[in-house]
Amino acid sequence: MGTRKGLHRNFYLSHCAWFVAFQCALMPFASARDFFDPAFLENRGQQHSAPVDLSVFGTDKSQLPGRYYVDISINQTPIGSRNVNFQQITLSDGRQTLQGCLSLQELKDAGVKTDLFPDLNHAPECVDLSVIPGASQQFDFQQQTLALSIPQLYIASSARGYVPPELWQEGIPAVLLNYSFSGYREYESNSDNSDTDSEYLALQPGINVGPWRLRNYTNWSSNTSGGNHQQSWNTIYNYLQRDIIVLKSQLTGGDSNTPSEIFDSVPFRGIQLASDDQMLPDSQRGYAPTIRGVARSNAQVTVRQNGRIAYQTAVPPGEFEINDMFATGSNGDYDVTVREADGSEQHFVVPYSSLPVLQRSGQAKYSLTAGKYRDYDNHTLDNFVQGTLLYGLPWGVTLYGGSQVVGDKYQSAALGVGQNMRALGAVSLDGIWSHAKFDNGKAENGSSWRVRYSKGIVSTGTTLSLAGYRYASEHYNSLEEVINPDDDFYDNYGKRRNRFETSVSQQFGDDLGSMTLSWVKEDYWHSKQQMESLSASYNNRLGSVNYSLSYSYNRNTYQYSADDDNDDRYYQNDQLFTLSLNVPFTVFDSRMYASYMLNTRKHDATVNSTTLSGSALRDNNLNWSLQQSHSTNDGDSGGLSADYKGTYANLNAGYSQSPDSRQVSYGIRGGMLAHENGITLSQPITGAAILVKAPGASGVSVVDQTGVTTDFRGYTVIPNVTPYYRYDIALDSSTFADNVDIPLNNQTVYPTRDAVVRATYDTRKGYRVLLTLERNGAVVPFGATVSVDGQTESQANIVADKGQVFLSGLPEEGHLLVSWGTASCRADYRLDISKNLNGIVLANAACR
Repeated sequence: MGTRKGLHRNFYLSHCAWFVAFQCALMPFASARDFFDPAFLENRGQQHSAPVDLSVFGTDKSQLPGRYYVDISINQTPIGSRNVNFQQITLSDGRQTLQGCLSLQELKDAGVKTDLFPDLNHAPECVDLSVIPGASQQFDFQQQTLALSIPQLYIASSARGYVPPELWQEGIPAVLLNYSFSGYREYESNSDNSDTDSEYLALQPGINVGPWRLRNYTNWSSNTSGGNHQQSWNTIYNYLQRDIIVLKSQLTGGDSNTPSEIFDSVPFRGIQLASDDQMLPDSQRGYAPTIRGVARSNAQVTVRQNGRIAYQTAVPPGEFEINDMFATGSNGDYDVTVREADGSEQHFVVPYSSLPVLQRSGQAKYSLTAGKYRDYDNHTLDNFVQGTLLYGLPWGVTLYGGSQVVGDKYQSAALGVGQNMRALGAVSLDGIWSHAKFDNGKAENGSSWRVRYSKGIVSTGTTLSLAGYRYASEHYNSLEEVINPDDDFYDNYGKRRNRFETSVSQQFGDDLGSMTLSWVKEDYWHSKQQMESLSASYNNRLGSVNYSLSYSYNRNTYQYSADDDNDDRYYQNDQLFTLSLNVPFTVFDSRMYASYMLNTRKHDATVNSTTLSGSALRDNNLNWSLQQSHSTNDGDSGGLSADYKGTYANLNAGYSQSPDSRQVSYGIRGGMLAHENGITLSQPITGAAILVKAPGASGVSVVDQTGVTTDFRGYTVIPNVTPYYRYDIALDSSTFADNVDIPLNNQTVYPTRDAVVRATYDTRKGYRVLLTLERNGAVVPFGATVSVDGQTESQANIVADKGQVFLSGLPEEGHLLVSWGTASCRADYRLDISKNLNGIVLANAACR
């Protein structure tokens, strides 16, 4: 009997197992995806409970169709941020998903070869991406990103860091003024000495109209000592400038300086057309060799420099060429790894050394200048013309040359060649031939030669930069020596004959620090005088403590006389040794630094000084310093100083005291920008700038911009912007007032040189509200969407459990539109702002 029961039990269990297995086998066919039954959210206890319609959220990837502000990228390369309309479509497998509408022109601007697919023209405002084989898009609602994937075959090749000129913005019409005022007053303890007072004001006004930039620089100085008062105004320059985008150049009229790659830079007043390297992509600025190799399969190429990845890309089988390496600004061979599809790797080294006169293969750089020589008192002298050209040839060769002509008074011609010699480094050699005719009828012909060399040795951590200058002929003359002989720099010693300079840096490893050596030596025709400068420094750290040792020797360097009544220069032989220590520490979550420095000079005093410094305030825009020192000659002295980066200007002040005197310094630096919406004060504006317009949002900080905060009207200026770059500007939402909301908190701009571009934010003044919505005695169903009547650009808000929805930027009263499934209603509300909980107003409204 027991046996029969056991058999029956086994038979029953086996049937159960077969049934479970059968059901499991059928499950993938019975349900293709997870499904959430909204009946779980319905409140069956309420007679008038509205049914919950969550069909739009049937999968974990679904969202409401509508308009969303997203960051758009193609193959992981950002192409911009904007509002995109999303439509719900059904895929071939039956799944529903949102697809963003992109225009045909947007794809063209992003480098997609749209001409290959005529069918894209059927709907140019919202193209069908499926027309492109293998193309797809993915909308990430949480990150608000729209990522497009398009086979590389259908993307036009372009250099990395490239911003299409079509995106460059000339900016808005504006009037600018940069100003800098500083004062210094010294109070003498000895009544025999007079107190001194000096002040300085610099003004840089400018006007922007379209692509044109008008700039001026004027300064004023005042000095008072012993009852004597002197003051003067000086104009440094006036010029008008604009981009010539098609030539990647700048056209300048007025006061400027010639380029310095071939000839010494010359100040002039006239007109100049010259290449602008900043218009080129990052990867084409400066010099970098072309990397060539062969891949056996679809491979990944990784290029490392100094142990760090400098470039990485994927290549198809066959030969490949990489010609858009970033110029890293440092030396070091390229270590190239080609990883094949089967996991095997091949390695090779491309020697690399950078040199200022080298250009990339096929790339040209030029300048054309015509005008009058302008001396340092801003007076114009002789007319002259100058032209230069640098061109990169294959095999790492660069040819360059130029000419200068001052009528029959002076002519010169230059010719040079640069060569990347791979493992041997990089070298350039050039010569300049000159003919000069002086007022007394004397003529001189001469030549000068220059050689430069550099090499980086990664294996030993050594970088060697060597440049030798030899003026081979006594009768060689530069343009300045002929046009303005009474104000030539080299008249302090005589005409330069030979110059030699070298610098070496050595890394000893993470624990052993680094050392730098440099040496410069010059001699002169018909003079026994020689100028020589030698310096050496060693830097390292012990735990968190940084320390450095430095030594310098200077022979026959010149200084200005310390005698106020004597403006002559005098020669000085000097030796200086310095030891410094820097110790960081934290007090009350504030970073501070304690420093010590020993400074001793031959035939002069030894000074020991200690300094305590740090920063304060929310953005660390207040920096302060306290100092105490002792001199073997002058005794004890001390002082304090502070500088503040503010919304309207930068301020600085300092006080110091020594046994013989007391000193007070102060200053302010800022900018003013006049535009169609008024006048905005700012930090100093040097270069391009971005005007942030968020009307009504005062006191809002800009992310990663120290001290840049909107003024009382909601405007501010981001100064000192590098031109021809993409700038993503974000406002710090934690600084928004309780009654301010900015739905789209990021803007993107592409300024040209010295442009003022505007980033406008849609500011909504109102309250943050947690609203409970009811309809016919029951709460509005979960998943319903709520939007503000009349604000078509706003995103819909979703009702949560118990009919609650969070809304921002609401006025004290208004109308809301509520919809779910095929049903909808309208809610009128009035806020009682006294019902406020941590900045959020609690309210109720009936939907009818």
